[in-house]
Amino acid sequence: MSTCCWILLVLPIIVVYLAGSFLSRCYGFWGWIFGIIAGSFLFGLIQLVLYYGNKKYPIHPSCRNGKCTSEDYNLVEYDEQRGIFIFCCKCGTKYLQDHSYFKEILPDGSIKAYMKRGRCGHWQDDS
Repeated sequence: MSTCCWILLVLPIIVVYLAGSFLSRCYGFWGWIFGIIAGSFLFGLIQLVLYYGNKKYPIHPSCRNGKCTSEDYNLVEYDEQRGIFIFCCKCGTKYLQDHSYFKEILPDGSIKAYMKRGRCGHWQDDS
């Protein structure tokens, strides 16, 4: 199991435990009960904020064909020295992400500007 999966599995348990432990100091057994409920609500609220944040400010723009969303990309290659990621969408088109720029890699290997992240975090055309 990857590190990310372990974090997602253990994080809600930690949040619920800390909330219950904190409230049990003042209210005893009922603090644990209320803490478990409050911790679960807090974790759900955090997940909701992250979900809608990802919908409003996706990590990747939709592909040039308009068929693939941010979740449809697979990491193909990563250049650690330059900080460049190469992704492939479900359509088969390859893209290069260089910081806030998302560029299309054409079949002949050349690179064409596609999208860039604006000041507010939204993806906009980079032509």
